Amino acid sequence: MSVNPAKTLITAPVGVYDVQQVLATSENDVGRLCVHTSINMWARNKPVRFDTVQVLTDAQRMQTRFGLGFPGLGGNIYFNKFIYDVMNGDAVAWEYRRPRGDRTSIIEQGGNYGVKEWYRLSDFDGYKHDAVPPIHTAIQNIDQYPYHRENNTYEINSSEVGALAFVVYQDAAANIRMSEILQNVNNYRMMVEAYADGQVGGLPWYSPGRNPSRSVVSDAIVGNNTVTAYLQTGGLSGIYHVCIGMQQCDDANRTNPISQTSFIAPRTQAEEATGKYPYYYKMWFVSYYAGKITFNAVGYARTGNFTFDGTYWTANYTSGELFVDMHITRGNSKMYFANATQSIPSDGQRIMIGFTLTTPEDVVIATPANANRGAAAGGYVTIPAASSSDDTQQIYATAPILPARDTAEDKYFAIRVLVKIGDNVWDDAGTLNMHYSSNN
Repeated sequence: MSVNPAKTLITAPVGVYDVQQVLATSENDVGRLCVHTSINMWARNKPVRFDTVQVLTDAQRMQTRFGLGFPGLGGNIYFNKFIYDVMNGDAVAWEYRRPRGDRTSIIEQGGNYGVKEWYRLSDFDGYKHDAVPPIHTAIQNIDQYPYHRENNTYEINSSEVGALAFVVYQDAAANIRMSEILQNVNNYRMMVEAYADGQVGGLPWYSPGRNPSRSVVSDAIVGNNTVTAYLQTGGLSGIYHVCIGMQQCDDANRTNPISQTSFIAPRTQAEEATGKYPYYYKMWFVSYYAGKITFNAVGYARTGNFTFDGTYWTANYTSGELFVDMHITRGNSKMYFANATQSIPSDGQRIMIGFTLTTPEDVVIATPANANRGAAAGGYVTIPAASSSDDTQQIYATAPILPARDTAEDKYFAIRVLVKIGDNVWDDAGTLNMHYSSNN
């Protein structure tokens, strides 16, 4: 039998039925099988463009770069426009160059009108249907940073993260080695480019006329081993679009980059499923300190008992705002977290959260926010009734309460956290001790 039980590998002798099983098709024409849309482009052995009716050698397959091609940046030097076009479906990062049979090959074969691209069933000998892309780019430990799904943005605390480590690496399970595809691997380096959001000189971040706000080139060349480039985060503030690619250039100073040879890492199925990309990251750079709040247990008879266990705070000393990520364990009544003036529906209690450095009379009422810490729709956040006393509801609160930070000295201070139900008086929920360090 020429197909393994999992139907992921074909071996000689190859028959039409073997290919049909693996590609899950009833097509029985050899030519159509050789250009079938289900062929995994990352398989080492698959139909490629080559002028012979004989069984191909591995050296001959390598001459075709295993049927793989990458269009590159065209006449551009930077990756922003190309990556933007790829994400919007106006360009392709990689392409599988299927054979075209009797059609003469003009571009790939140098205009030789006598060359043919034969359909060979033997090209499927050694075909691996579960082959994976050979190269990946990523950020080390990216999962440790908050990710806001609603706008695909990673939140980076510049106060704690001095540099982001971008890596390009060869997948050990790949059917093809990266060096076999590039065939001139010694000249490729990884490029990381960060573009500030918004218009600069009237141009959006993806315009070919925009230069990156900050960029870095790997010292090491791209090959079959892991290569790292460090993007320094100091001085970055706000939203940035970060692009990653590989490009031929003379050295780490990006001397004489050759745009036509550039490429980006292919997107995996897992990345497609989660809406993420290996070559693009949207990042929100902020400067704050973070920590966990330890509140005193507070109970409210009218709404059931609830506490703020598991709540975290982040302090943005640039804007003077205090963000609180609150995990409320609540009772069986609907509540609304609202500001002081917002009208809310009448079928639930209003709760307000406040912060003060002095007395309850000077309390600053926090503004409710959604998952990305923006203003909540309608000015309030609904806290639905709990089906269990252990259920939690996550909300965000933000308030301009912080004192100015002087980097020349340490500052220690305490913020009192207060909670108010309806028209009741403020209840003291606990104290948040904060420290601004001169070393940060």
